Amino acid sequence: MTLKKISFFLSLFIALSFVLKGQDDQQKTQVNPEARQYYYEANKYQAQRAYKKVATLAKKAIKADSSFKEAYMLLGTAFNKRNKLKKEKSVYQNLIKKQPEYPGSYYNLGKVHMQLKNYDKAKQKFQKFVNFPNAPNQYKEYAEKNIKKAKFRLKAMQNPLPFDPKNAGGNINTSAGEYWPVLTADANTLFFTRKIIEDSTSFGMRRFNEDIFYSKKNQDGTWRKAQHAEGHVNSKNYNEGAITLSPDGNYILFTGCQWPDGLGRCDIYLSKYKNGTWTEPENLGRPLNSSAKETQPSISYDGRTLYFASDRKGTTGKLDIWKSKRKPNGEWGEPENLRVINTSGVDQSPFIHPDNQTLYFSSKKRLGMGGTDLFYTKKDSVTSKFKEPKNLGYPINTQDNEISIFITADATTAFVASKMEGGYGNYDIYHFKLPEKIRPKPITYLKGKVYNAVTKEPLKADFELLNLKTNELAVKSHSAAKSGQFLVPVQSDHNYALNVNKAGFMFFSDHLPVKPYDSTKPYIRDIPLQPIQKGKKVVLRNIFFELDSYKLKGKSKTELQKLAKFLSNNPGVSIEIRGHTDYQGSKNYNRKLSKKRAKEVYHYLINQGSIKADRLTYKGYGEKE
Repeated sequence: MTLKKISFFLSLFIALSFVLKGQDDQQKTQVNPEARQYYYEANKYQAQRAYKKVATLAKKAIKADSSFKEAYMLLGTAFNKRNKLKKEKSVYQNLIKKQPEYPGSYYNLGKVHMQLKNYDKAKQKFQKFVNFPNAPNQYKEYAEKNIKKAKFRLKAMQNPLPFDPKNAGGNINTSAGEYWPVLTADANTLFFTRKIIEDSTSFGMRRFNEDIFYSKKNQDGTWRKAQHAEGHVNSKNYNEGAITLSPDGNYILFTGCQWPDGLGRCDIYLSKYKNGTWTEPENLGRPLNSSAKETQPSISYDGRTLYFASDRKGTTGKLDIWKSKRKPNGEWGEPENLRVINTSGVDQSPFIHPDNQTLYFSSKKRLGMGGTDLFYTKKDSVTSKFKEPKNLGYPINTQDNEISIFITADATTAFVASKMEGGYGNYDIYHFKLPEKIRPKPITYLKGKVYNAVTKEPLKADFELLNLKTNELAVKSHSAAKSGQFLVPVQSDHNYALNVNKAGFMFFSDHLPVKPYDSTKPYIRDIPLQPIQKGKKVVLRNIFFELDSYKLKGKSKTELQKLAKFLSNNPGVSIEIRGHTDYQGSKNYNRKLSKKRAKEVYHYLINQGSIKADRLTYKGYGEKE
């Protein structure tokens, strides 16, 4: 067999490693026949992946002919396949001493230095290779990419971020593997996926099953013993994982693969929390799911945008990040590819922070520390489109694979899964203080209980948070049936109207003055709902007038429309509208102004068309009550 044929054979097995040059150069190479025979035999073992034998024969070839560069390259490859990188490095260094003008040794030595994290040396060797006029263009392009990588990693390592990860402990982590952590808005409940190793099959292979677990936080900050999520969300024969929790904690979305009702390889499913347990999962169906793979969902704080990874039609790489918006009727719209984020490689694990502005994800193709790195991108304040992503930095990102990240609502703490040393044997869940330069905007949360004002019994009631500036619905949810409790994130820089209602009860109105904002202080609101009875009153806290005027402000309409709807749903109810003012001005002036304000509300309700005038009266009370 000629050397030309041997060169072609070798190139099949050395992916992205430098192989032999053209025919003219090889014909000029005078090789010792004994060395050539050893080299030929080594290639046969190369095809069988018997790399130890390859190394033995390649060494014999070099001993027989110390100038046989092809044998050096084969020996280096054999060491690389056995992860003996220092020995591989020594092979190329020796070849450079023998033949300093051979470009392939510099190229492969640069690769070894990259694997050993010797980025400065790697950059030098790749630059030396690029400077050779006879270096093949296909390898030059790869070398130039590696020069960029080396420069990036050197700079990142010279400017490390503060990073002190803490293991979540033995009540969470086991030797089986825990990953995909998510937390409630108050960070007091942790959900995650656990890989459960089951008995061996009849074929001698071990089976595993992925289930959803959760843990509650103790007052001292430690986690209680993790438990299986109650109810029907976990199945016996299928895997459940990569979950996202709805803003109010009333439902979870997760990935189910190879399920009987699946539309593709993996689909996104929903399970609701009802009466203290999780319901049977529902496939979200088309157009969200497809005949391809949909996985790793992450839902926005308002519950109206779902981000996920998919290789569906229209994907630009191997796996892309997509988003779908919920329609007014509750159905999910046609997914949209986030092209500014996606590359020709694998982009996955989206996490949209509750600030609804910052998206975190992982990518293998982008410039990073190696393997799969974590990135983040923020929405443009003008266009609301995501900007060019940025690497989270070193040592959060390493040469290994960093797959996913979750960040608490207050933006201070990140949760990741890692196989770092000192764990319980597999992927463990860790948490660490997130460096300020890569934090999202912090948000707080609204937490409380809805109950019957007379009997004190907890109530399941609907509530809404509305942005008073835009008049847009921010959050729509309900309190739990058994406990009456609710929990929702609240974005900063906005004032909100809080409306709570339940059939047979007076509706409840409150005002959340989020400005000035303090992310460390949540809003705690226990809400007593008054049964509809004669003589009971409701304070409308979101009716606003111009200063020293009875002209209604535009942001009052949300509250007035809620009042009109309440009256329409309760045709037997008649009300008196009572107007009030502050203590500025004389009592007589304030009484007149408050009456005009009450009258203005009266006319607004009458003009809605569905409320008869004889159900309404109005009166001004000035600064009284």
